[in-house]
Amino acid sequence: QASKLNPTDADLNLQPGHLMKLQGKRNPALSYYKRSLELNPNLSSARHELRSLGVKLKETASPLQAPALQRKSANVFDISDLLIFLAVHSRVTGIQRVQSCIVQEILIAKTPDGEPISSNTVFCYCDQEQQVFYAVSSADVKRLIDTVSSSSVSRSEIDDALSDVYDNKVKIQLRAGDVYCILGAFWVGHDYSGSLWQLKNRQVKIGVYIYDLIPLTHPQFVTESTRQAVVDKFGDVMSLVDFALTISEYVAKEVSYTLETALNRKIPVLAVPLAHALPENAEEDEDVDGEFKESFPSEYVLCVCTLEGRKNHLILLNSWIALNQKYSGRIPTLVLVGKWGWRIEEFQTLLNSSKNVDGKILLLGNLSDRELKHLYQNCLFTVFPSFVEGWGLPVGESLAYGKPCLASNASSIPEVGGEFCRYINPYDLVGTREAIEKTIFDRKGLKEWTDHVVRDFKVRTWSDVANTFMRRMAEAASLVPQKRPTATVLVPGRVYWLNKTAIYGGASTTAWQNRALKFVC
Repeated sequence: QASKLNPTDADLNLQPGHLMKLQGKRNPALSYYKRSLELNPNLSSARHELRSLGVKLKETASPLQAPALQRKSANVFDISDLLIFLAVHSRVTGIQRVQSCIVQEILIAKTPDGEPISSNTVFCYCDQEQQVFYAVSSADVKRLIDTVSSSSVSRSEIDDALSDVYDNKVKIQLRAGDVYCILGAFWVGHDYSGSLWQLKNRQVKIGVYIYDLIPLTHPQFVTESTRQAVVDKFGDVMSLVDFALTISEYVAKEVSYTLETALNRKIPVLAVPLAHALPENAEEDEDVDGEFKESFPSEYVLCVCTLEGRKNHLILLNSWIALNQKYSGRIPTLVLVGKWGWRIEEFQTLLNSSKNVDGKILLLGNLSDRELKHLYQNCLFTVFPSFVEGWGLPVGESLAYGKPCLASNASSIPEVGGEFCRYINPYDLVGTREAIEKTIFDRKGLKEWTDHVVRDFKVRTWSDVANTFMRRMAEAASLVPQKRPTATVLVPGRVYWLNKTAIYGGASTTAWQNRALKFVC
C-alpha cells in the first residue's frame, strides 16, 4: 500500500531488502537494494548493504568533473574539523557551531538574484596522513548538521549520519584556479603542510578562516599542549595560505600584525563578522516541554559560554556571593549554560564550597537550540565577562532575542554589542558587582534598556554571514596573484636556529619564526 502511495521512495525498497536479507533470500534482497540505490544514488545504507553482499559498485565521479564545474573554478570548503569533533561530541559549540551554521546556510542561501550561492561549492575533508582530499555529499553533510541540531538526538543517530558522510566520500584532485578554504580549526589533526604544498604547487588558491589567536596572544588561558599545537600549526599553515578570513575586525588586525612581524608575510586578510541570532531549524516554532520550563526560577540572569578560566566566571561567582549576603538571598538566580573547559579549578572549588551560593547558581549543559532560545527569551538580562574573544556569539544572541547584555569591554566584544550593551572591565570585581547590582534592582532602567534593544537592534542572520563569506572569499582570492612563489622568504640578518628548542617552541610564543629546518624540509 505504501509503495502504491509513493512508488519513488527509496526507503520502501531498502526495508524489504533488509527483510529478505534476514530471511536468507539473497537475490530478492539484492533486487530491493539495487532498486533503492537507483531511486536515491546518495543512499549510503543501500551502498553499504550491497557491498556487504559482495556487489562491486561503480565509483562515484568527482564533483569537480561534473558538467557545471568543468569550465569554472570551484569553492572547496574543508570541514575536517567538524567531522572530527562530531565523532566525539553530540552538540556543536564554539568553532564547530560557527562552522555548522555557515555550512548550513551555504547549502540553502541564495544571491540577490535568486541563484543558490552553493552552485559551485564542494565540501571536503583532508586525510592528512595520506595527504588526500575527499569530497563529501552536501546532502549527507546537511543531514549530519540537522541531526546534531535537533532537540533530542542519540549518539547512534550521529554515528549513522557520520557513516553516511564517510561512506559516500569521493577522492578529488583540486585544479589550478580552484579556491580551497579551511573552514574550521586548522590545528586539529596531524599535519596539513604536505597537503597544502600539493595545492600550492597546483596553483590552487588557499585560504583559512581564523577565529582567534588566543593561544598565541593570551597563552595563560589555554593548556601548554594546546598552545604548542597552535604555535606549531600556525607557522606551518600561515606560511602557505594565500589569504585569510576572520570572524571580526579585531582578529583581522591581530592576524595581519602577527603575519607581518613573525612570518614576514603580507596577504589579504578580510573580516567576515558572525551572526547575532541562533541558527534557524525545523523545530524553531516548537515549544519546550513543561518540565524544562518549570525547572527554572521566575527570575534569573543568564550567562552562556564554556565554563573555562578565560570566560571569567569567577567574577560572576564572587559577585553573586557578595550580593547574596547583602540581600539575604533575595536576588535572582544566575543560570550558567556551557560545557566544562580548562583552567576552571578555582571556580569549581569556590562554587562547591559555597553550595552553589546557597542554590543561587544553576549549571546546565548539552541544551538544544530550542531550549537555549527559551532561556534567552525569559531571562532578566545576560552577562558576558570574558577576558578575550574572537567574536562573542552569546552577546549577539542575547540582543537578537531582545535581552540586554552586560558585557566585557575587552577585545572584539564591543564589535558585537555596539551601543546596545553596557560594558564592564573584566578585571574590576567591584565595578562588575556594582553594575550587576544596579541592573538587577533598577527595574525601570532595565525596562528602558530592554525596550531600546527590542526596538532598535538590527539582527545579522547566518544567511547574511554566508553571503558575506562568499563575497569576501571571492574578493580575497581575486587579490592573489595567478603565479605565486612556493618558497618561504627568510629575512636577511635574522638568526635561524636549527636546535630542537627553537624548532619545538622553547620559551617564545612565536617560535615558528626561527624554524629554518621546517622551511628547508
